[in-house]
Amino acid sequence: MRSDGVKALARKYYNCPNADGVSLENGGGGGTAGSHWERSEVGDEAMTGADINEPKYSKFTLTLLKDTGWYNPDMSMADELLWGKGEGCDFITQKCKSGKRFKDFCYTSGSSSCDEDGSIKTYCASDKYSDGCKYWKDYGNGVVEEHGKKCFTIFKGSTERGKTLKYHC
Repeated sequence: MRSDGVKALARKYYNCPNADGVSLENGGGGGTAGSHWERSEVGDEAMTGADINEPKYSKFTLTLLKDTGWYNPDMSMADELLWGKGEGCDFITQKCKSGKRFKDFCYTSGSSSCDEDGSIKTYCASDKYSDGCKYWKDYGNGVVEEHGKKCFTIFKGSTERGKTLKYHC
C-alpha cells in the first residue's frame, strides 16, 4: 500500500528511507490476497490475513484509514507494533531470507519458545501467508494458566526451547 501517510510511516518505522509503503498480502484466496497487509512485514497486525492470537490495530491501519479521507482516527489509540521496527530495509525487502537473522522470525521448524510476555508456549512454523518465512505460532493449548508458573525461554547452545517454570515476584 503506497498512500502518502503509509509510505512516510513505513520509512520511519522500519528505518528504511526508500520504503515504498507496506506490501499487501500475496497469499490466500480472493478475500485475503491483495486486501490485507503482508504478514511477513507487519506480523501480528490485525489487518493481516492470518489468524493472530493477540492482534494489534497499529498506526499502519489507522494511517491507511486516514489516507482514504473517510476517517479521522485517533492515532493515540493505535496498539504498539514492534514487528520489524527499526530493522532497516532488508527486513521488508528480503525478510527472513536476508543474511541477517531478524528476531521476529524463527529459523528452526518445530522448535519451541514462549511469547513476549511468557504467557503462551509457541512453536516455529510457516503458514500460507508467510512467504516461506517461519514465525512463532501459539500452541492451541499453550496458555500457561497454572498459578505461580510462567513460560520462559531457555537457550542451551543453539537450541531454542520454552519451559514452564515456577517463579516468584
